[in-house]
Amino acid sequence: MIFDKISSLSGERVNYLIPVFDMSNNRKETRRHIRINADLEVTYRIVKDYARRWARSIDISKGGIRLPSAQKLPVGAILQLEIHTVLSIKPLAISGCVVWVNERNDASFPFEMGIKFIKILPSDLRVLYRICGEQEAKNSIRWIG
Repeated sequence: MIFDKISSLSGERVNYLIPVFDMSNNRKETRRHIRINADLEVTYRIVKDYARRWARSIDISKGGIRLPSAQKLPVGAILQLEIHTVLSIKPLAISGCVVWVNERNDASFPFEMGIKFIKILPSDLRVLYRICGEQEAKNSIRWIG
């Protein structure tokens, strides 16, 4: 069984371990962070390339982001990302590495890619944790009535 440490919404580490599973196909989940469905505006460019590209995120976690793409980028490509959020006046500036690319059924964005965050400023990391932490809390609320 795979376990992951959990954090409180304030960001402090707690000593509890929780099992992590992907319940959609009864397969053990190996991600370190929970993915959050998030529709965020993202601009990005490949390092050493000045062409900027635009996308809306599919989901995000504390460790990475999934984006649709009009072109197939190579696995291992290093990207400079700017993630726009209402929680920050300026976009989050994050460096990431493409770790996988899949085809999808969309004429405008025929690919999607998983990007692992590799460099982030502490101030941007705090905002990212707020985005993910608040969404995790909202997703765990169950109304009875």
